[in-house]
Amino acid sequence: MTELRIPRTSRCTACDATHCSARDGVCVRFQDADSETELSFVVEGATPSGLALEVTDGRRVRLRALERRLMWGRVWGDSAGVTLVANDGDESPGILAPIRASEARAHRDIRHWMRRFARELASSALSPLRDGLWELHPVRRLVSSRRSLVSESKHSSRCEAEVVDLFDALLREIVRDDSYMGVWPLRTPSMRDVARVKAWRKHVRDGSLPPVLLWSISGLRAHVILDGHDRLAAVAAEGVDPPVLVLIRVNEWTTDAKSRAEAVANYEKHLGPPDQLAARVGMNRYLVDRFSTRRVGRGTPATWVPGLASEWDAEVLGRLGAEEAGSLTSADY
Repeated sequence: MTELRIPRTSRCTACDATHCSARDGVCVRFQDADSETELSFVVEGATPSGLALEVTDGRRVRLRALERRLMWGRVWGDSAGVTLVANDGDESPGILAPIRASEARAHRDIRHWMRRFARELASSALSPLRDGLWELHPVRRLVSSRRSLVSESKHSSRCEAEVVDLFDALLREIVRDDSYMGVWPLRTPSMRDVARVKAWRKHVRDGSLPPVLLWSISGLRAHVILDGHDRLAAVAAEGVDPPVLVLIRVNEWTTDAKSRAEAVANYEKHLGPPDQLAARVGMNRYLVDRFSTRRVGRGTPATWVPGLASEWDAEVLGRLGAEEAGSLTSADY
């Protein structure tokens, strides 16, 4: 495990590592630091940042960056989906520092960007990171589907075979109903002819485009773009798929002692004679699987805010107008 050390004047009480961060005392320890298929890292000492995912009565959800509202959501009554509402404005949410063209040209290794984003997230004043185990996964689109993303990680966390349409985020929709794991922007998407997108299109053509960074929010059934809105617009304009990283909070899970004992009994019962090699190999795999530690997706942390419903309704009404907001603010939603 590699410990992240960023110079600053005070020390982390959890691991005695030094940091330079807007969020004092955050310690990040890397796992799989040299892997091209995942970066796992443990966060310690994190406190709530200016990026707040808030929930309140009526399954209302709001994501804000300090006083700026980024999006509103309302989970369907049957929890099968969510209605999302975008705020106005093309200004970056400012979660990560801008990437310079020189850095993009100098670093084409996905490992650099996984470590870079983890460091930036640890030091950001608008970070989604909380204490616990996190993963950054590179994901690719299945050749047979425009919408399905699959991770090449050795871990089977929540981004495996998710149904995600990357380019939905460029549709400039104010309201969207989602019954699948879609991608949602945190600012108004840029048009392909603006200077920033044109600059990134050059990087697409020469193979030096940094990845788009998504954050998986379990309660909204959505991935939001933490960084890379213009890079996504650039690849869409060039007609190719972007490099993508997904940030996921995970837990390690193992079966309990009773389940392991049952697995051993089942293994011994069905192992078969030595000459039935295929059956024995299958049972060996079965036993290894039952004793293996797995990683499973962990719910995205959110803050319950009592009494927020009236404020949420007023903000959505101001954004959409009475006719469009009526169903969303209804008590019968």
